[in-house]
Amino acid sequence: MKEAVNLENINNSTKMFMDDGCFILQAHRFGETDELHLCKLLHWACVPKNAKVIDFGSGTGVMGHFWTKMRPDIEFCMVNISQFQLDSMEPIGIQHRCSMEEVPEPDDKFDVAICCFSIGHADMDEAIAEMARVVKPNGCVFIYDMARKFGTNHWLHKISYEVHERDHIENIAKKYNLELDFYMEPNEIRNVLRDKIGENYNHIFEGVVPAVWRWVKRAK
Repeated sequence: MKEAVNLENINNSTKMFMDDGCFILQAHRFGETDELHLCKLLHWACVPKNAKVIDFGSGTGVMGHFWTKMRPDIEFCMVNISQFQLDSMEPIGIQHRCSMEEVPEPDDKFDVAICCFSIGHADMDEAIAEMARVVKPNGCVFIYDMARKFGTNHWLHKISYEVHERDHIENIAKKYNLELDFYMEPNEIRNVLRDKIGENYNHIFEGVVPAVWRWVKRAK
């Protein structure tokens, strides 16, 4: 069973990464630099002009800051269970300290909901349902995380994380009128977690690959 999220551990790990100069709390980098990595995520998310974007599990907020720098037309809403992470950078847009499963925003408000390397901390079904709820019809849900090819979540559960097979995630999305636009398993240029924890990374993350989904919300 997955352990409950431990905020003290999350905050301590965040401080450790930030003290080491790492503010993007995602394992993989899909570009040669952090900026190119974030540019690729922005491109894959296909964020429309003047979009309202809600970020589930926003981490330190670096991605929101960078995206709005590149695209000043975007309005951001940050969702994070950790106040320490929310306070790590100057606030932009709306901020909610809450779980991904219960967000204090109305139905059909946002053009895009994103969740980048954080959904494994939540209940997958409830988090995807909540993303689908707050997105407008014909809006999109964008998830970058991992997909399980083989093995179990035994070791990931010890760090309050969970990774599922692609079919499992896509079947959940279908329940909430999310139509798959594209799926990809991008090649990583480097892996930040592997760099930091060494050979234990292969042990903990055995059987998983980086994965990106984009769905469009269809009318009921």
